[in-house]
Amino acid sequence: MGGAELAFCFGVHDHQPVGNFDHVVAEAASRGYLPFLERVAARPALRLTVHVSGGLLEWLRERAPRVFDLLYVLTQKLETKKPIEVISGYRSPATNAMLAAYSEQVAKSSLHTVGMAVDIRIPGRELKDVYKTALALKAGGVGYYPVSKFVHVDVGRVRTWWGS
Repeated sequence: MGGAELAFCFGVHDHQPVGNFDHVVAEAASRGYLPFLERVAARPALRLTVHVSGGLLEWLRERAPRVFDLLYVLTQKLETKKPIEVISGYRSPATNAMLAAYSEQVAKSSLHTVGMAVDIRIPGRELKDVYKTALALKAGGVGYYPVSKFVHVDVGRVRTWWGS
C-alpha cells in the first residue's frame, strides 16, 4: 500500500424472520448478536454501522423500550439526525464481571446487564453537549467519560458522575 491510508466501512445487518420462536431469537441474541457487538464495542477505533430490522428490532424494543425512548428524546433535544454510535449496550453478567475486574470504572451490578443502559457518542456533536443534554432530561443516570470519548445514559435513578 506504500503508506496510503485505507478507508474501510464495516456494516452488519441483523435479522430474524417475522414470527420466529422467542427462544430462537433469545438464543441468537445472547450467543450471536450481543457477544459480537460487545467485542466490537471494546475496539472504539473500529467504525461500524449496525442495521437491525424485522422481528429482531421489535424483540429488542420490547426488552429495552425505555432506553430506546431515551435515545430518541436525546437526539431530538440535540436536534441531530446523525446516527448514535453505541459503544456499549447490553452486556451479559459474565462480560460485565470481566470488565469490572479490568476497570474500576465498571459497576459490578451495572444496568447494562439488564438492558437499561447504553454508552454513546454522536458524530459531529461535542461530547460535553451530549452529556449536558442528557443531564437536563433527568431521565436516569448520566456518566461523562471524556478520555474514553463516550457518555453513559441509563434509565435507573437520576444521578451523575465523571469517569476517564
